[in-house]
Amino acid sequence: MRLRQISFGIFFTFLAFFCSACSANVKITEFSLVGKDSISLPIKRGERVTGKNCVYIYSFIPTGFTADMGKAVEDALIKGNGDVLLDGKIYHHGWWIPFIYGEACFIVEGTVGKFIDNMSHGEE
Repeated sequence: MRLRQISFGIFFTFLAFFCSACSANVKITEFSLVGKDSISLPIKRGERVTGKNCVYIYSFIPTGFTADMGKAVEDALIKGNGDVLLDGKIYHHGWWIPFIYGEACFIVEGTVGKFIDNMSHGEE
């Protein structure tokens, strides 16, 4: 009887451990204007977009060292076909199911801005 109770205790401890998960969603910063090149105004405002860059974790092995915030910004700019992001937010989001799968991501949200005169910010 005592051995049976210990076996059930060990089983449910391992079950709880393998069914547990971790999650986090942390805002890193807010910004008024962000871009990948030096900028000059005037800027035409566009749509609100979200960019994302993630690192995935299989078992306990990550697919990269860390998510890249710059690539998340670039993803948002490509999606909105813009030059800069205005009135934006940057988040770090992550979760992990132990020994199974997880991910860590930078998520960038902002309003896309497009230069009215593209020649004014260094393109030739």
